[in-house]
This record gives sequence, C-alpha cells and structure tokens, in this order.
Amino acid sequence: MIDCLVQRPDRLLRGLIDSYVCLSSDQWTDHHILPAGQACLWVVVRGQATLDCGPETPKAVWPATLTGPFHRHHQLGMTGHAQLFGARLTPAGWASVIKMAAHRLADLAANATHVLGPSLEQFHREISSCAQLAEMADVANPFFADRIKPLPLSHQRVNQALSAWLACAPRPAPDVVSQQLNMSARQVARIANCYWGGPPRTLARTDRALRAAAAIWSGGDPAEPFADASHLIREVKRVTGHTPRKLLSLRLSPYDRLNAPKEQG
Repeated sequence: MIDCLVQRPDRLLRGLIDSYVCLSSDQWTDHHILPAGQACLWVVVRGQATLDCGPETPKAVWPATLTGPFHRHHQLGMTGHAQLFGARLTPAGWASVIKMAAHRLADLAANATHVLGPSLEQFHREISSCAQLAEMADVANPFFADRIKPLPLSHQRVNQALSAWLACAPRPAPDVVSQQLNMSARQVARIANCYWGGPPRTLARTDRALRAAAAIWSGGDPAEPFADASHLIREVKRVTGHTPRKLLSLRLSPYDRLNAPKEQG
C-alpha cells in the first residue's frame, strides 16, 4: 500500500513548485498507476523505484528522475519498503528551473542528473538523510530557490491566460486565448509547448478527462460533454489507467489514499 504526504513549498517558490510529496510503501514490492499530471522531480530516499512511461519507453530506474508533464497515465513501481520524495513543478516552475522545453519530455522520464547537473547528486544525498517530509522540504527549498530565473512578462501573460481558460466551464475554443492576448495561435501554442508540454487543445483534452474522472470518482457526472459513452471510457482510462466503473470500485482503495493525500505544513 502506498501512502502519500504533501507539504507546500516556501512562499518564495509558490507558483513555481506546486507541492512536495513523500510516497512510502509498506510492502516489499508495490505497483501503482499514477494519473496524468504535472512534471515532477522524483528522488529515491530508500529502496528502489521504477517509472513505466509506456510500451515505447524503457523503465526509468535512476536514483533521481525528472518527468515531464503527463497527458496519460503511467506506472510507479516500488521495491524494498521504498520511499520517494517528489517536487511537483508548475508550468512556470518548469520554465524557471529546467532548461529544456517541456514538450520534449512530455509523457517521458529522464535521468535528472543529466538535466539538472552534478549538483543533484549532493541534493540526493541530503534528501536521503532525511526522515520526515518537513526535513526534505527544508533541503528542497534552497535547492530550487537557487535555480529560479525570471520569465518574460509576455510568457507570464500567456500562462495566466491558459490557466484561466482551462478553469472555464464551459470552456471556449482555444482561439479565445490568442485573441485576448492579441497574439497568433502559433505563438500561444509555442509557449504552451515550452511550459505545459503540449498545445492548448492537448491541455484541454487532458483536463476534460481528468475532471470527468474526478467527478465519477466522487459519485457525480462529468461537467463537459463527450461524443458518447465509449469516448468517455477511453478518455478516462487514458488519463487514469482505469475505466469509470473501476474508478467507482476504487473509491475506498489505496488509489483514494494516493489522490487524497494528507497535507503537512
């Protein structure tokens, strides 16, 4: 069974780091499906862990792993009563800390040391010496604060507009974002790729499926329409790894524990 704790970062990092998480398994081997979601830096605190990003991608087994934004589900494996520390990056956080465009690592994982440099080895050692999430957060806060770089104001405006657009219900066509910003659709798509890991239509598709899954999981109905029942099932399974019926049966399972975590701090 995988347990999850969550803590918010320092105020300086809010808007860049969504949250810090600590996943712990009380079994010798454990596998869990992770839904589509934000980019994340994962560090193995103890035991071993693998990330399976799909049939076309080999399993990631590095001590520190960077994942891009996921637009579909992926699988986490933990071995040896393992514990993982994770830092969930917002789109702005990705661009502020990571030098590559997010779409290059969308639905993929990479050796984090190759991306963030050798200083990550010291970060890994310090995180591995911590016993509590609060201690891990104290190590992570200065690590990320030292790597923040300012973002262009025009990019900040696009990110804010995309966030507001995704939060709309019902959601208007993607062209609304470029019209509001007086930019071309291609410019907006380019910035969305760099920060969010996909163009607006991809983001809307993933968000709609995740919202539908959340509604079904809580016993409600999806707020946005799908072509038919088969379309709904395919999209929900794509982002969660489960059919809507399976989601309902998992409401009191470890899936619940992983996706409704305890918050610290």
